[in-house]
Amino acid sequence: MKNILIPTDFSKCAQKALDFALELAVEQNAGLVLYHSITPVYTADTNFYAVNYLDDYYKTKQDKLRQLLKKSISSNPRYAAIKTKIAFDFGLTAENIVDAASKYKADLIVMGTQGASGLKEFLFGSTAGWVIAKSNVPVLVVPATAKYVHLKAPYLYATDFATFANRNSIKVLEELGAGQDNKIKVLHVMEGKMNDTDEKGVSKMKNKLKNINYDIQFIQDNDIPKAINKYAHSVKAGMLVMVAHHYNLFERLLFESLTKKVSFHTNIPLLVMVKE
Repeated sequence: MKNILIPTDFSKCAQKALDFALELAVEQNAGLVLYHSITPVYTADTNFYAVNYLDDYYKTKQDKLRQLLKKSISSNPRYAAIKTKIAFDFGLTAENIVDAASKYKADLIVMGTQGASGLKEFLFGSTAGWVIAKSNVPVLVVPATAKYVHLKAPYLYATDFATFANRNSIKVLEELGAGQDNKIKVLHVMEGKMNDTDEKGVSKMKNKLKNINYDIQFIQDNDIPKAINKYAHSVKAGMLVMVAHHYNLFERLLFESLTKKVSFHTNIPLLVMVKE
């Protein structure tokens, strides 16, 4: 992992994401880009963007980014060696973040969110949800209550064996899990008995994860979200891993469970990988 992009709106949630990213940068020997997107100010009276004060506004935001990065870096001597950069653009936030990931060759985007309601908003709409849908690199979602130690606990990779992550996403997963003593837990919940599609999925998953220490667990249960949650509790999962894909029933059911019924998962990071 060479570069990590951290979008910030200067909120507490964004600060939590930055804290995580700093630790990741140290462990992965990666560079860090702290990024802010400046949303255009539109005046209804003139039908033009209010540009008169943009130069001052840019400078203010630039100074704020510098101060935030300086304060965060100085909080721990381990951060001193991290190669850092601040960046900002003018335009629509979601599009800018995706473009910035490409521009600065980020391998991972780290974004913050609040608790259950924040995670629901994050996944079903909002700027961050759009970023997940359009990003060409994995997105690490960090809840406000998460702790970095979570990344040292077993990762739970929930899969339907129908959608698989691309190679770059798997590489990020490999790198995140490299320092772990625990195996990554791959979980497939079946509503019925194992079929040919499941068997083909297992074969493909084994090939995808050939460089990762993992094991696969099969559970037969009609309530997929409940089964995933129960298994996550049993292995004390520290991070949930999934593949981003729109309007998949499995994904929607899971996220509904996480945001409406389950407090446990809203406290741990979520790694959303890119579909192949």
